[in-house]
Amino acid sequence: MTFNKTDKNQRMRNLHSLRVALGYTLLGGFLALTSQLASAVSSEQSIRPVEVATVHYQQAARPISISALLAYKSTQKLAFKVGGPVANILVEEGDAVEKGQILAVLDTEEVQARVGEAEARFDNAQRNVERLKKLYKKNVVSLDQLQDAETELDVVESQLRVARFNLRYSSIKAPAAGRIVRRMVEAGELIAPNQVVFALADESRGWIMRTALSDRKVVLIRHNDPVSVRFDPWPLQAFTGKVSEISEAAEERSGLFEVEIALDPVSDVRLRDGYVGRIRIEPSQKERVVKLPSLALVSAMSPMGVVYVLNDDNTVSARQIRTHYLEGSFVAVSGDVKEGESVVTTGAAFLHDGDKVRVVGRRTKPELADLADKEG
Repeated sequence: MTFNKTDKNQRMRNLHSLRVALGYTLLGGFLALTSQLASAVSSEQSIRPVEVATVHYQQAARPISISALLAYKSTQKLAFKVGGPVANILVEEGDAVEKGQILAVLDTEEVQARVGEAEARFDNAQRNVERLKKLYKKNVVSLDQLQDAETELDVVESQLRVARFNLRYSSIKAPAAGRIVRRMVEAGELIAPNQVVFALADESRGWIMRTALSDRKVVLIRHNDPVSVRFDPWPLQAFTGKVSEISEAAEERSGLFEVEIALDPVSDVRLRDGYVGRIRIEPSQKERVVKLPSLALVSAMSPMGVVYVLNDDNTVSARQIRTHYLEGSFVAVSGDVKEGESVVTTGAAFLHDGDKVRVVGRRTKPELADLADKEG
């Protein structure tokens, strides 16, 4: 059997076409397989690993932290009733004194002279009245003359009482037991009437601290809310107290409400007026909130924010919440999250609404409570 050159060329062309077709078929299969593998890898990579926290609502309030100066509840300013040279100062700053104890005295020479003058005028007026009474009975003097003499007696008697009063207050006595916190004069100084000489603290009234709060904070506290205070000299010791007074009106210039805190009696340390204390008030007004790690908050515009909640199909949905306060690394929120739902914490910043996720860690209620206590 013989083949001509034309048949041979035709067979070669058919064989080349077959090879090309087979090559395209194999290449198409390879590309399809590669696309499927890339799609699978891309799908796997789009599922982000996240951690979640379970929503558990609780009644809580953010402690209020402020600073204030320590002071005695009652401090009296003591002065002489009259002026003159100071004869003697009998106490120093920091001295404890008893009720009725003499603290300072004036040179009383001038005051005693005035008492003597008033006594002499009183004796003279008294004798004059007695003399006119006898003459009136004999109709020698008129009733008007007798009444004028009696009036003069009343006047000089009043002057005598004033002079004796001034003599009595030419010394300063402690009105109550306490401690001298300030002394303003020295012996030998010439002072004016009512010039302050001592500041006496009544230690029986205890210690207080006065501070000021904004309207948002003052509405949270009530009388007798518990307070703890720390001072730098005793950084490891917490002093206890309570809210004793709350102003009914804001101070005009600052717009703040004054709050007074009364410390419980202290016997083991010596406190001093003017110590700076760091105060922590535990408000009695509670709010229903859930405390979440602050990583869960993906956007915030006070007082609103957004978190992501895990759905049953492992996708996430954006929920709007209200932020109440920050406490360490936790944020107290309420709003469009329900009890028992799971909120995304770690990884929330990289998500979008509807994204699919894979849970790799979960924070439970006991863990959250422990961490919040440590942060607080």
